[in-house]
Amino acid sequence: MLSREEQEEIGDAPQLRVDFTPPPVTPPAVPDGQTGAPLRIGKTAPGSQDLVVTWDDASCAGAVDHHLIYGTRSGFPAALGGTYALQGSVCDLGAASPYTWVGSPDPAVLDPAKRLLFILVVADDDGTTEGSWGHASLALERNGVGTNGASNQCGIADKDLSNACGNGP
Repeated sequence: MLSREEQEEIGDAPQLRVDFTPPPVTPPAVPDGQTGAPLRIGKTAPGSQDLVVTWDDASCAGAVDHHLIYGTRSGFPAALGGTYALQGSVCDLGAASPYTWVGSPDPAVLDPAKRLLFILVVADDDGTTEGSWGHASLALERNGVGTNGASNQCGIADKDLSNACGNGP
């Protein structure tokens, strides 16, 4: 607001007023393909069963290790909130992306009817606790068979529900 003297000095000159509202601070993205970079899988060569798996390790910096869990269409839960049946896992991928999965399973052999293989890369503490997997760490459809919904793969017995990014504790 200008004083009367300042207004008289300026007269009817145009004025510019700028209001700035900073954007809200958002939490780090969960590597689920909806936010952050999606999980990407590609063959190392045509006809090869070796795959290069790339995930968003920048969104979840600080993870000590990662492991890969996979299953088939027949392992999907029958209803929302059910448990995924996992086919197997690959342990100790390391802290950073990418990972070359040598000799990955053939979906046509594991699931001849649908030929579908789902793959998740999950952060862990290089011990017995894995980070949350999926875009909502408390969503029941993400639950595995271990404590707090852990995948129970790679010696993982407990899932850290407090970390929405997927890092181990």
